[in-house]
Amino acid sequence: MLVFTAPQTDGKLHLRGELYPVAIHDTYAIDLTLRYDEDGAVPLTYDRLIDLNPKGIRASLGQTLFVMLKLADSVASPSEVARVALQFLLGRNDLQEVARGSLLGSPIVEFEYGVEPAEHALVWLDGNSRTTEAEQEGAYYVPLFNLLCYRSKILYVYEQSRWCFEQLQVMGGNMRQKGQTLAAWSSSDADKQKFMREWLDEIPTQAIAYEAYLRDMESHLIASEINIKNYTLWLKRLRKHCFIEDDLGFLEIFGDVCDSQQQQIQIDLQLAASMPAAFASTVPILRQSLESQVADGSSDRNILSAVNNNGKVLAAILFTDVVGYSARMDRDEERTIELVDRDFALMHDIFEREGGVLVNTMGDGLMIRFDRVSQAVDCAIAMQASLVSAAKELPTDDVLQHRIGIHVGEVRIRGKNTLGRDVNIAARLEGKAAPGSICISQAVYEAVKDRLPDGVLVERLGQVALKNMGYIEAYHLTLSR
Repeated sequence: MLVFTAPQTDGKLHLRGELYPVAIHDTYAIDLTLRYDEDGAVPLTYDRLIDLNPKGIRASLGQTLFVMLKLADSVASPSEVARVALQFLLGRNDLQEVARGSLLGSPIVEFEYGVEPAEHALVWLDGNSRTTEAEQEGAYYVPLFNLLCYRSKILYVYEQSRWCFEQLQVMGGNMRQKGQTLAAWSSSDADKQKFMREWLDEIPTQAIAYEAYLRDMESHLIASEINIKNYTLWLKRLRKHCFIEDDLGFLEIFGDVCDSQQQQIQIDLQLAASMPAAFASTVPILRQSLESQVADGSSDRNILSAVNNNGKVLAAILFTDVVGYSARMDRDEERTIELVDRDFALMHDIFEREGGVLVNTMGDGLMIRFDRVSQAVDCAIAMQASLVSAAKELPTDDVLQHRIGIHVGEVRIRGKNTLGRDVNIAARLEGKAAPGSICISQAVYEAVKDRLPDGVLVERLGQVALKNMGYIEAYHLTLSR
């Protein structure tokens, strides 16, 4: 933590503060705190609050401006005090109250302001000694900070997905316009052939870009689901540090927003999914018209190959999670975290030995990438076998069961991230696995069916429904006890 004191300015409040950086999975966040609480100072009037924000700090997409005011006197209308204080702090009048609640025994009011996407502010009015004591202990801080960070990530992912869909709409509109232009030309028009050649040259690049946006949207959908899961987890943890009478409903309302956003992404994906086929079908139509320039038809195959493979690598993706994790967290959070960390340490040694790369950690689960299918399956079997062996020496209450899902396909690797539809399929398959077992796609099964070790029982599940992904042929791998 970097603690700082601002230079003294005549007539202005003397500010101090802290800058606290933190890493949350794949995201870096910063808590910038500005304070004015000099001992013995007289209470501030509303008009002095602007001194706390001399540079006009604002909350950008998904961020929260969190304002804590320690009240000098009791107030009849906390909501109105919060509104007026925020108006002076921000110098704006377009504040809209979204919800009210209470945190550590004091009222808290939620506001949005500005144009879409709206900016976000929480004003917390510390008006009693119990709040002050609990705030100074600080147990609430980490859950609340993580909760707001995941809120930011959820909103950011949604805006990115919507932006991708807007690009797809533009590209689809351009293609339809070209088709209309071509249909309007007479067969004798001298420029028609030139127009078709230029369009034919553009299609591979357009199709690759379109597919990239489409796959990004699919990745945004699963990222949204993971972040919503973590938001719910940290909300539960925050409740454990709050008073019984606290009202955190204003934080739960965000769940409705999440549901609406996910539905919108799913609708966008359905609307956009048919366009790649339109790109592919347009190629032979144009080439038939330009038959004299393409004698053997090989260019069609090259174009379609580029559309399908450009920018991707073949990889096996493995997902894990803990059975009954949420229920355990509700009963004993600290002990559950210890047990998960214990199993993660065991699993980490195994996947490193098998050549796996850790892509992400999601509370109770891991996402691991392998270059070869056999590595992923060997790793999963070794993990489950080691967990069973370790469980024999443990009290029953300390045994965790893990599910594992594996799929193989083309993915995009961007920095530390691994993206693509096949990643999402692997995540969905993990949810289909029985406790202590492994669920694999048919592509994985075909690659390893002749080399599975003795003691691994194979069960064909047939066509299983994957949320937002359609149906896929899947198999269960279970270790004989």
